[in-house]
Amino acid sequence: MRASTPSQKTLSSRYQHGKWRYVDAEKRNYISVAFCLVFWHSSFMSKSDKLLERFLSKPSDFKFSELKKLLVSLGYREMRLGKTAGSRVAFINESKDHIIRLHKPHPRPVLKKYQVNQIIEELQRKGNI
Repeated sequence: MRASTPSQKTLSSRYQHGKWRYVDAEKRNYISVAFCLVFWHSSFMSKSDKLLERFLSKPSDFKFSELKKLLVSLGYREMRLGKTAGSRVAFINESKDHIIRLHKPHPRPVLKKYQVNQIIEELQRKGNI
């Protein structure tokens, strides 16, 4: 895209040879952008890395099933506390000798904000993240 008037913004983006580049319309220089690196990095992240990144952003819609996948990828295993435990759940990491206890959210499967914050603090305290 070429700037038609000097008052128009002279930088425009162009997808060329599999990469996004900025084109300076006046000097005609092609400049690689950090977007290429970010796109390349995110395409090679594992699902568990992306899930951890999402969890650390403290989303308001993080589901219990996502937390379970995340903790399993960090070496925890889910343990129900018995037949009469109700919604209480424990996640145990035997290699680090660490237990995370929480109530499974109901009726909606979305974790409360305080639960997300507490779990992040616990994982950081034990050095898991």
